[in-house]
Amino acid sequence: MSSDLVIIAALVAVSIVLTRFLSTRWRLPPLPFLVLLGMLVGVLPWVPVVSMDPYVVLTVLIPPLLYHHATTRSAPRESRAAWRPIMLLGVGLTLATAGAVTLVAHLLLPGLPWGAALTVGAAFAPTQALVLDRLGAPERVLTVLRGESLINEGVAVVLLAIGLEQLKRPETVSVAALQLAGAIAGGALAGLALGWLVVQLRRRLADSGTLIVLSLATPFVAEISASKLGLSGPLAVTAAGFYVGARGRLFHTPARATERITWQVLTFLLGGTLAVLLGLQLRDLGGSHSGLPIAKVLLVTAALLGATLLVRLAFALAVDRHNVRALTLGGTRGASTLAIALAIPALPAQDALIFAAASVVLVSGFALLTCRAAVPETAGVQAPEEEARARQAAAAAAMRRLDQISHRLDTGTLWAQRQLLTVEANAGAPHELRDELARAQRETLGQMYTDGRIGATTLHKLTEEIDLRDPHATTPP
Repeated sequence: MSSDLVIIAALVAVSIVLTRFLSTRWRLPPLPFLVLLGMLVGVLPWVPVVSMDPYVVLTVLIPPLLYHHATTRSAPRESRAAWRPIMLLGVGLTLATAGAVTLVAHLLLPGLPWGAALTVGAAFAPTQALVLDRLGAPERVLTVLRGESLINEGVAVVLLAIGLEQLKRPETVSVAALQLAGAIAGGALAGLALGWLVVQLRRRLADSGTLIVLSLATPFVAEISASKLGLSGPLAVTAAGFYVGARGRLFHTPARATERITWQVLTFLLGGTLAVLLGLQLRDLGGSHSGLPIAKVLLVTAALLGATLLVRLAFALAVDRHNVRALTLGGTRGASTLAIALAIPALPAQDALIFAAASVVLVSGFALLTCRAAVPETAGVQAPEEEARARQAAAAAAMRRLDQISHRLDTGTLWAQRQLLTVEANAGAPHELRDELARAQRETLGQMYTDGRIGATTLHKLTEEIDLRDPHATTPP
């Protein structure tokens, strides 16, 4: 068993290195490349056979993905302004996609239990909105796609749990469906409460290691506590991450930059691991174990992809007719789809269904190549001007704070810091002074965001730059 783990770890490492190069070169999400490599790896005869317990997927793999996505995509003001299309896509489209895929899978695969078909529908439903930032999509489109992906991941995992429960106890599915709304609302409230508690702790903790451990533990605490209360764990994780991302960004904590890098590496490794594991599950596709000829597998895959695309196109037309292509192709499938696909129960058609889920990740990812033509040439023109205004305001705030505390500084330090602020680099000041200036800049940027003078993208970018100037500095509450 230990040698199998070493082989899988080595394959994941090699796949991630190759994927990083290809995705950066082509400006596409890394997961489609990871899925391709994972499928290629799966056919190698010396690669060990692995199986994935759905419970592990729900409680170990999915929570950190949901939490990281929520913390990095939080944009409260924009989300409130676009709440109608976000809810329409995040809830309505998710349920419609899952329902359409469930129905098609059940019709094309006679004898497939409704619960198993629902797990496939849940795998096709969640989206991610990461790469459109690089393609210069309109800010409103980005806001809607980010907000949608925050909601639909949690809803999809709840549907997965209902499907798995229906397989165990078919008579409980109607009761579970009726409890869905209450579980979602209760999970969101529980997550917000936990997020508030985490933010209060982060304000008071000064040890870098403790803060990182707290951050890594938060999604699992949210998942377990909500599940024990009979609420939606995925929605609790998402709500906690959204609150921490929105509130925690406005004050500095020790090693915030290190924490960010830790999460980026963790989620990327997790995505690579999911892709390789998915490939290993497909080694017998079309063989005796699957119970289906390859032509049938391809037919089922095409039908499920077609149903997904048609449903999304219909909702995109209802949301914004001027950005239909960006809204349709921008809803790419990612790590959450891979994780849910691995939870599809062991059935004769399991390989075919997992292959279909992997295919939607591939198709939606590579379809972004055609999305460049969908982006207006004027998209993103205001971003540099907005960023310049925010930089000037933050530097001016730090300069004013410097004037207020100038009596505490010697002439040489005061002069040097003024020069450093001119080029927005605070690396040469004492720790206490950097704390004061960073706090002034952070407060100004937060107020500009609240007033609507800058957007969440600019706020996130500049606060991250402040973190990187002195990763170990801390700003008191």
